[in-house]
Amino acid sequence: MDDTEGYVPYAPDLTPSTLGKAIGEDRVLSYLLELADSSPSKGDFIKQVVEDCLSHIPKAKDRRDMASHVLQGLRNYLLVEEDEDGTLAATPIGKRLASLPVEEQSHELALHILTDCNGLRFCEAILQFELRGELPTMEDLCYVGLDRHPTSKSISTMKVWLQRGGVLKPGRRYRVDRQAMSALLGGAYEGFAGLSPREAEFIFAARLYGIQHDQEVLSAPDVARLTRVRSPHTRIPSKSLQGFLKSLEEKGLVARTREMQRGRGGTRVAFRLTDTAALLSEERLRSLMSQVGVGFPVVRMRPLAELLENLDTGHAQKIGDAGEQLAIHICLMLGLRVLGRNIRAPLAEIDVLAERTSGLTYQRWAIQVKNITSTTKVDIDRIDRELGAVSGTGITHVLFFLPRSCTTGYAKAELLKKNALTPLHLYVLDAEAVGDEPTASTLIKELEAQAKLIAQLKADESSRRERH
Repeated sequence: MDDTEGYVPYAPDLTPSTLGKAIGEDRVLSYLLELADSSPSKGDFIKQVVEDCLSHIPKAKDRRDMASHVLQGLRNYLLVEEDEDGTLAATPIGKRLASLPVEEQSHELALHILTDCNGLRFCEAILQFELRGELPTMEDLCYVGLDRHPTSKSISTMKVWLQRGGVLKPGRRYRVDRQAMSALLGGAYEGFAGLSPREAEFIFAARLYGIQHDQEVLSAPDVARLTRVRSPHTRIPSKSLQGFLKSLEEKGLVARTREMQRGRGGTRVAFRLTDTAALLSEERLRSLMSQVGVGFPVVRMRPLAELLENLDTGHAQKIGDAGEQLAIHICLMLGLRVLGRNIRAPLAEIDVLAERTSGLTYQRWAIQVKNITSTTKVDIDRIDRELGAVSGTGITHVLFFLPRSCTTGYAKAELLKKNALTPLHLYVLDAEAVGDEPTASTLIKELEAQAKLIAQLKADESSRRERH
């Protein structure tokens, strides 16, 4: 894929409306793939596209340039390849698409774009705007890192093909059809998006083990052993396989069984893979995982306004889930990628662990959500205990999110001192900072204000030390 245009493949003129005026929009893709597979050279392909698809373009130079862009787009979408002699051929996925009926072809191309052409990253960017109650424009999506140029038509090209596949809703605006996307991926997005590296490697090893041994019921210790062979740096907890499998079961990827396989030393924990874990190829699943910008399936998230409105209603588990999703929302606002949730640290638990690269610096964030009642003020002792939990974990930034309570004045003063005197960057979003009617905009403004203050405190402390 040509990566000079960012994450979205460069293909500004590869649209049915542009190319299908003479041959019909539904026939465009099949025509182009069959033509590429039968054309002896790039020049022949371009000449034929000019004659059959672009005769309505007035200028000859424009027709030839657009035909060149069409070929480049087919290559960037991994549908056509060119050998050293300049001979064109459809790729395996290109040949498959050309052989399918139009309706199936549209869905198969949408799946290909989602898994192999950064389409999921594209949809996630749209969903992030939707969660804030906004509908993005093409320019908005350019600015969040999908493309370099605010006027690039490559984004609208991907939009068109995903609309034909049902992943995006019809119309001029960019809107994701969550149900259609989940159905197309067969639940793989929700299941695999939040996996830790060792969980993912275990599932991939289980798929291979089942094929090799032609077994449906798999032995967890044997799969763990194969995982270590395939990925030597991966460590599966041999003493707590039941708990490890329970986590995968909650994500809908495995089903523990009552059938216990016999082995040395007694019985062994056994499980089956669900259809979700076996639907897509390993290559496509790895590609999906690499595209998840926040390490969490955005399609499962509830809007920020809904979470804040219902934060103190429902049972404890529901409130806890809302707090976790609020932490994910904050990660979205900060451009962070989630590495894990509910991470056990030496002294406590980290609610959300995330990272990002900002300029030349690497940031590792711990986000601690404390959904305690408004009658309880958080003092410096409690904050110190939370800071102790992240010691030795490489954390550079800590954010305390207290949507229903406030910190004491002394605690705030001490946090400012810690920001000035330590390498840590410490943020607090409490009920006072959030306000009565919090929105994404108010939270972002508060975080930006704190970031400026922290930078000034560290600069002042650095200057003071230089003078002395």
